[in-house]
Amino acid sequence: MTPIAKPAPLKILVVHEHPALRSQIRICLEDSGYEVIEANSCKQAVDLLHTSEFSAMIVDNDAYDFEAVSPLSERNLTRNSNAPCIVLATNRVFQKPLKHFNAETDDYLFKPFKIAELEKHVRATFNVHHEKSKLTFGSITICRASSTITVNRATSTLPYKQIELLYKLISNSPRVIKKEHFAETLYLPEMKVSQPQQAVESLVFRLRKRLRATNCDVRIKCVRGVGYKASISKR
Repeated sequence: MTPIAKPAPLKILVVHEHPALRSQIRICLEDSGYEVIEANSCKQAVDLLHTSEFSAMIVDNDAYDFEAVSPLSERNLTRNSNAPCIVLATNRVFQKPLKHFNAETDDYLFKPFKIAELEKHVRATFNVHHEKSKLTFGSITICRASSTITVNRATSTLPYKQIELLYKLISNSPRVIKKEHFAETLYLPEMKVSQPQQAVESLVFRLRKRLRATNCDVRIKCVRGVGYKASISKR
């Protein structure tokens, strides 16, 4: 069975005037399967908003030209009017609230922060605004909301971590997702395992066994030294 075509990766505009931190953010998000476009000023970001379409923005509100040409206000004049924004902010935003901040779609992340923490905010934003609950890939339809997979009209339930791992691989196929990403998102927040990467390997082993039992055509391939990707086997 031919896999259903996937949409292009979610594109994020990152606006930060410090090249090193901007690069760290880009690398982290690209490792998680996103496409990242960088802007070194709010003016450059506004120009990009008028020429390209983005799934979300990350904007440092300490940029020197943030007050003069805020991407949050300018987005309303472009095709990006519905794109959520994560504002990298200091406590001063409480004294001077952002005029165009939309509490229903936007989010704050207060500085200083860890890059992995930012990725979690991005993922949560997309969970609300962009991601679909169901995906079809090969002979499998996966429903994230109900933690089920359906193969040949037979539906079975998978544990939460198996569903999350499978959904991530399928939604980003054919890209490879790093093992470290699954270790950080599925195990480190709980702090209940001493060796999270080994836990990911065990999780993949169990998931592969469940997939074989359904007689589906989806396979999880290991890219040695990097991570995993989902593919369709030829029968």
